[in-house]
Amino acid sequence: MPKSINIVHDEVKNRLLESNVMNKEVLDRHRRHKKFEEENMIMVFLKKDRFLSGTYKNLKFKKIGLYCILKKIYENTYEVNLPAEYGIS
Repeated sequence: MPKSINIVHDEVKNRLLESNVMNKEVLDRHRRHKKFEEENMIMVFLKKDRFLSGTYKNLKFKKIGLYCILKKIYENTYEVNLPAEYGIS
């Protein structure tokens, strides 16, 4: 009995892995991969979860402007020259 349960368990695990791979392929078809280089100017958008509670208002600007990329850290991670007044990095 335990051997048959292990076989079923392994089969379910393999089917889940296959399903995850297929779902990722379908979703990646519609995903836009943007790659930037150093010295490029990018538009910065703010989200309220990046601020302390009470410091972010609904009427505050969401787009804060164009800023220069100082350094590319990883494929999708950049160091941006943001003003110190925002208190974020």
